[in-house]
Amino acid sequence: MNSYIRLGIVGVVVFIIIILIFSISNRKRKSKRNSNYHSIRSKEYRTEIYNNTPEEYQQSIRYLYNRLEQLDEVIVRNNRSLNAQSEQAVKDILRRAAEAEKEINQYWELSKRKANFYYYIGLHYTSFTLADKLTEELESLRKINGMLSDVINKTQSQINGLKGKINDANTVANIGQVKREHQELCRKCDALRKTRKICAEQMEDCKKRRDRQNVITAQRRDYIGKNFGKKGKQWRNRIMAKHKR
Repeated sequence: MNSYIRLGIVGVVVFIIIILIFSISNRKRKSKRNSNYHSIRSKEYRTEIYNNTPEEYQQSIRYLYNRLEQLDEVIVRNNRSLNAQSEQAVKDILRRAAEAEKEINQYWELSKRKANFYYYIGLHYTSFTLADKLTEELESLRKINGMLSDVINKTQSQINGLKGKINDANTVANIGQVKREHQELCRKCDALRKTRKICAEQMEDCKKRRDRQNVITAQRRDYIGKNFGKKGKQWRNRIMAKHKR
């Protein structure tokens, strides 16, 4: 084997080694970059959006963050007691949620002239966070509805017991007191059933509002994926991958 052939073989080997090293290094960089992606519901993701949004748009994102925090405070305050929330309290939450979405949409329409990637995903963040808040309220209403059903069942059982005593009045010493207790429990049970009916209606309203918000959020997600080139597609793919888990 002459020197030219040997040099050629060495050159090919070196070339292959360089390709392998580059490939391994690239995979490591990609793996490291992927490992730094924050969960879409984490505080780190929220902070990353804000820090990467151009300064001229940060005030808008901060304003929407604050609006969601105010809504969260109302939800927490109304849910903390875990009792039958007043009809007006839930109406207030749904009203605030509708106002928040209206403002998000206004900023979204304005952003079409700004076309900044992080501004858009900041609006997407506020959109799905609003849907999360509505889900939180819906779960609370479901819990309250279950608690009301439990109390109604126990009260109805007591009513049935007293009714049995009234029907067998000859064996009861103080039948008048039993009848008064029976009437009082009947009034209580009727009131509880009315409250549960209102709660069920609120659950349905909240679910519709949450489902509508999820549809809007998905539309915004897809818009970003289609209109921001490679980074938009990569961002959407990460979002979709988390949904499939």
